[in-house]
Amino acid sequence: MQEPSQRRQTDQRSSETDRQASRDVQNQADTAASRIREEVGGQVENAKSTLVDRAEREKGHLAGSLSQTADALKNSADNLDENSTPRQLLSEAASGLRSIADEMEGKSVGELANSLSQFARRNPAAFLGGAALAGFAISRFAKASRDDQTGSGTPQARESTTARQTATPTSTSPETSAGATTSGA
Repeated sequence: MQEPSQRRQTDQRSSETDRQASRDVQNQADTAASRIREEVGGQVENAKSTLVDRAEREKGHLAGSLSQTADALKNSADNLDENSTPRQLLSEAASGLRSIADEMEGKSVGELANSLSQFARRNPAAFLGGAALAGFAISRFAKASRDDQTGSGTPQARESTTARQTATPTSTSPETSAGATTSGA
């Protein structure tokens, strides 16, 4: 049997060994966590960089499309009577699109997002109205694009669809037939 002092020394050595093992495990966990944070951080930065690059390219395409649309509106306006209301409206729309395109080309995606956010805070009603209008325009554009791809936007396709609808006989439901019989009796 061990003496109490030897038992205490053994317990102290065992406790110190346990504490050292715990510190070693904690150090290994901290090192592993640091490596994981570094790797994940690198992957996040790569993804962010890729996303920003793509957004910048798309911004350039959108700015180019807006410029082309502005030019088309301006050309259309130039073909109208000098003092006509449609000419003035088209000219104003062309000017507005041109200024938006120029602003898009002159700012980064981050700067554009900040500008949009500030505008939304200053003019929430105008922002929501513009968002609704943009959504409507996009949905109309998407529908027109889909119709063009399927050919259902052509006059011949519409005539064919109308002819099929009028040629299909309408069926009467049993309730309608029974109602007609009872009302006649």
